[in-house]
Amino acid sequence: ITMALDLSTATSGTLDFDVAYAPYNATLFDGLRIDVSTDCGQTFTATSYSKSGTTLGTAPANTNSFSPASGSEWRTESVNLTPYVGNSIVLKFVAICGYGNNLYVDNVNISVLVGLEDRLNDSFIELFPNPGDGRFQLRVNKLALGAATLSVHDLAGRQVYAREIEGQGSRFETVLSLDKLPRGVYYLRLNTAERQVVKKLVIQ
Repeated sequence: ITMALDLSTATSGTLDFDVAYAPYNATLFDGLRIDVSTDCGQTFTATSYSKSGTTLGTAPANTNSFSPASGSEWRTESVNLTPYVGNSIVLKFVAICGYGNNLYVDNVNISVLVGLEDRLNDSFIELFPNPGDGRFQLRVNKLALGAATLSVHDLAGRQVYAREIEGQGSRFETVLSLDKLPRGVYYLRLNTAERQVVKKLVIQ
């Protein structure tokens, strides 16, 4: 399950991921489905993506435990998220067990074409260097008066960092020390009384 993804100002979106899978045989095979929620994960419905057996497979049937041995046994899949623009969505990868074989998913990426509001958000909040080694300079331009919350979430939606800050109606700067976290993709979320902004950060 992903963290909540704000598509409220997006004009289109795509989910891309790599999959590797080999069915056990013609009668024992598994499936993969992508579900979406527009109510913060309370209920889910199926997207257009649902594959199983040889349609899902990236390698021939294998009665041994499957592990991809080369790049040729991986395939990139894409799911159109445009039908869900205007919403905050949560995505869920659903593995359907049919006593088949191992299924691998990697390199999950979400690409969004944004509208004017998100481009304005890019000037509202700056994070650099990004990608970085875990120490990031955060600058929030004209942070409104009052309490605000900074949090960082991994791709599974787990909160791995949180901090309360106080806006003074002017520019706010701080250093985020995230060097204890594993390398990977995370999302920084800033919640103020006026808005919520989400920005991707990469630790490498």
